[in-house]
Amino acid sequence: NEPENRAFVSIIVHPDQRREGIGSALLEDAIVSGRSAGIVELRSRIKDDEPGWLEWAKSKGFEIDRHSFRSSIKLSEFDTSAFESHIAELRTEGIVFTTLAELGDTEENRKLYYEVDCAAAIDVPGEDHVASWDEYNNHTFKSEEYRPEGAFLAMDGDRMVAVAHVWLDVEHNRMENAFTGVHPDYRGRGIAQSLKALTIVHAQQTGVSEILTENDSENAQILAVNRKLGYKPWPGVYRLTTTIG
Repeated sequence: NEPENRAFVSIIVHPDQRREGIGSALLEDAIVSGRSAGIVELRSRIKDDEPGWLEWAKSKGFEIDRHSFRSSIKLSEFDTSAFESHIAELRTEGIVFTTLAELGDTEENRKLYYEVDCAAAIDVPGEDHVASWDEYNNHTFKSEEYRPEGAFLAMDGDRMVAVAHVWLDVEHNRMENAFTGVHPDYRGRGIAQSLKALTIVHAQQTGVSEILTENDSENAQILAVNRKLGYKPWPGVYRLTTTIG
């Protein structure tokens, strides 16, 4: 979800046609088109192991904004038993783990899910835009990949306190952990770790081969959770930005 005055640009030139100015021309066309549409900021992404492309992007005015990387778990290697005792402990404290499929995939519950997501996302490194309900609804609940059984959540009585959403990526035979967030009032109790463990179990039951997530390199808390769960990091990606307005 992005504000209306921001756009993402991706430029790919066939290896046989590189160093002929094609990429520069495409970028200039994108800038002109963006300005005419009211865009003032462009974003892009470059792998952190491609210094040549990074140098080219910097020469065009882009700067590194964030650094993030993906991590994954081979589901055949995941053992849930190490996390079952803590999940059980949280349940004795009154925390109920469920999904929107079980709770009821209603608009009211979807809005509660959205509110918890927003409350948790405010202080996530790299997040500078809180989506409106309409943006979130279109991006999440109206997406073709959305499944209510993949929308995990934690309840304390009638209060929704944490969410964790996974998508099914049929093409790559995996699931993607789109977001895991805990309301600030409930942090420090291991709820995020428990929710993520349950999403991994769900992925195992779905029959895919791995589960994938992506995090900002400065999000120390969730990275520590991922390491405990056994996520293995991939090469990272730089998020680049430039102003065109």
